[in-house]
Amino acid sequence: MLDVMTFYIHHVQGTDDVLDVPRIADVVRRSGADVVGLQEVDNHYSMRSDWADQAADLAKLLGYHVVFGANSDNATPAGSDHRVQYGTAILSRYPITASDNTWLYKSTGQEQRGLLHATLNVRGKAVQFYL
Repeated sequence: MLDVMTFYIHHVQGTDDVLDVPRIADVVRRSGADVVGLQEVDNHYSMRSDWADQAADLAKLLGYHVVFGANSDNATPAGSDHRVQYGTAILSRYPITASDNTWLYKSTGQEQRGLLHATLNVRGKAVQFYL
């Protein structure tokens, strides 16, 4: 049995407009999910998310493995060591042994979307997870 959850985290901003990574981690923890697909994840994106690596921060709080798929990937701004990225992420209790992110077809003027894939080692068996 593998418990799976998807979660649209809106760059960890709640309906109260507060950025709160621990609150998101608590929701995941209480769900009991083994694998979580996250949408709208910022990775050093902007001040709207305090320039945080949200996927890594959530994984650290939960003790999960993580892979991030950048669907928006912009150059490193002056004074930073990180690219400005936005996309999806997969959190897993189980080791992630491989991953890739495939950009999907995009019409002019539309936001780039992607398909994030991870191979998980679930008790010695390879499990494919797509988001």
